[in-house]
Amino acid sequence: MMIPVLLGMPFAAAGDARADDTSKGNELTQTYLVSTAAKNKALLLRVFEAVRKLEEEKRGQGKRTLEVRHRVSSTEFLVNAGGATDFWFMALAPKDLDNRDRFRTDAIITEDTKSFRDESGKTITVRVLKEVPPKPVEAFTKDEFVRRLKDGETWTLVEFEERKCKICGGDGMIEKPEEFVECGDCFDGKVSVDYLVKWW
Repeated sequence: MMIPVLLGMPFAAAGDARADDTSKGNELTQTYLVSTAAKNKALLLRVFEAVRKLEEEKRGQGKRTLEVRHRVSSTEFLVNAGGATDFWFMALAPKDLDNRDRFRTDAIITEDTKSFRDESGKTITVRVLKEVPPKPVEAFTKDEFVRRLKDGETWTLVEFEERKCKICGGDGMIEKPEEFVECGDCFDGKVSVDYLVKWW
């Protein structure tokens, strides 16, 4: 049995992306089925690279999700990590964050505390949460991609492909009685298609 090869390494290949090309409307989401039937390795590579970028970006965002309760300075914020407990967050570098902004980072809870007065004049003391340098991002491999697909995981690649509009034929205009009007289903004759990536 021949195993499809991509970039010199064994890898599951993809069947064609499935869409109803005979329909008169635009397909805004298309299912891309990954299988062992090698048909379009170039498209498979593009899909894998897009998924890899998504996964590695998530891994590089940090493990804590924080919400800014009050901005003290560009490097110090009163934050909430979920629940009723607030922390005094100290960043490694200035951050462009404001009240109610949410962000992800790597940080550790220290034994240090900070005190401040709330709007009623009551003194509040909270623990200090210090940002730490992020760990190197673990690579997202082709083996992991295939394993997670086989386990039932899916990915949505937003605006992965641009196609000619089926409504106007790519002209960007539709003929009406006595005039031409702009097509309301596209932009300059093009539509963006999302890919739903899943196992066959």
